[in-house]
Amino acid sequence: MKENTFLKRLKVIKKNQDHLIEAVQTLIHLSIKAINQGGKLIFSDNGGSADIVGHKICSIILKEFS
Repeated sequence: MKENTFLKRLKVIKKNQDHLIEAVQTLIHLSIKAINQGGKLIFSDNGGSADIVGHKICSIILKEFS
């Protein structure tokens, strides 16, 4: 039986979890630094998920400021 695509992706994520966490933490740090220096963040996407991603990013950044 062919392995489920979701399970394949999950294995890759688990294998690289530490690197992914570090990358996200770096992104958050640089985003906060840019905002504190008067910069702005611009996010784009090619579909309806951009709105969802935008809300999630705002939530993450606001938690860091709290």
